[in-house]
Amino acid sequence: MKKLPSKQVVKTKPKVNGKVPAKIVQKAAAFSPLEILAPMGATALSQIVLHRPKKHWGEYIVSGRTGMINAPRGSGKSTYILALSLSMAYEAVFLDNKPTKPRNVVILDGEMDLHTMQGRLKEQAQALSVNIDDTHLKFVSPELFDGIMPNLSTVNGQREIDKAIGDQWDVLFIDNYSAFSESGREDGESWMPWIRWMLKHKRAGRTVIVIHHTGKNGQQRGSSKHEDALDFSIALKPVPDDKQDGSLRFIFEWKKSRHLPSDKTRPFLVTYAKAKDGYIWSRGQVEDANEKMVEAKRLRQEGMSQVDIAAKLDVNKSTVSRWLKKNSN
Repeated sequence: MKKLPSKQVVKTKPKVNGKVPAKIVQKAAAFSPLEILAPMGATALSQIVLHRPKKHWGEYIVSGRTGMINAPRGSGKSTYILALSLSMAYEAVFLDNKPTKPRNVVILDGEMDLHTMQGRLKEQAQALSVNIDDTHLKFVSPELFDGIMPNLSTVNGQREIDKAIGDQWDVLFIDNYSAFSESGREDGESWMPWIRWMLKHKRAGRTVIVIHHTGKNGQQRGSSKHEDALDFSIALKPVPDDKQDGSLRFIFEWKKSRHLPSDKTRPFLVTYAKAKDGYIWSRGQVEDANEKMVEAKRLRQEGMSQVDIAAKLDVNKSTVSRWLKKNSN
């Protein structure tokens, strides 16, 4: 059995006045997983030296984690993932967060055609004001080679992907789950090989994030077991585009977050809208997604009574009262 880490003796030989001091420096060894399954004592567990998680996107997405981001089809999740990847790879501020330094990111895409991918890459690079290069962001796509993409539900498929992407990356986005699962299956049995593979990378300090679709009920498709072994799960809930101006809007909501306190997991509104010189991303309050609520607040500030506001917006007075009370908190 592999020995538990305690104190590793490291001999240093700095010269002082031309002589090597006899003192031996004690340095704690970093923990590495055991080679066989065995329990660890409470004292040993409390004393092991762990690497501090690296902040890949502020404190919200960090190193050594497994996660899932789910949203309906056509809701903009791939656009969001691309912007998030650019933020991580080029240390760009995105929705008020960024990494502590540039990260090596790989996007494993299973469905987007190259024309669309190329156009979105240029658009997002402009939106985040970054100059892209080949150093920190790489793509794997079925249209970039003459063959069939491996599926991650099999050991052979996992080996092919590992060989293709290597191990010098920090974050891997898999877009999407069904595109890389066996026959598009989304059941618990097909998910188990994924988890074992993802945990292997997690132990190496890497972060794997799987993109998944939601069903008609608004919940992620397939088995509920998908989230059981994950460190975090994020839902992107689209907001109807009533203005029909091409804007992308959704509510960012944490469904699971082991590494964050409750005050860090409040949902917020994300908007991707056309501006004078292109597109911009912005972050706002969830209440801002309800345009009638925003309008009610504005009318109230102009001095209009709640009765008149209700009549103007064609809603109940009690609804207006609730909106205004909520906005005042």
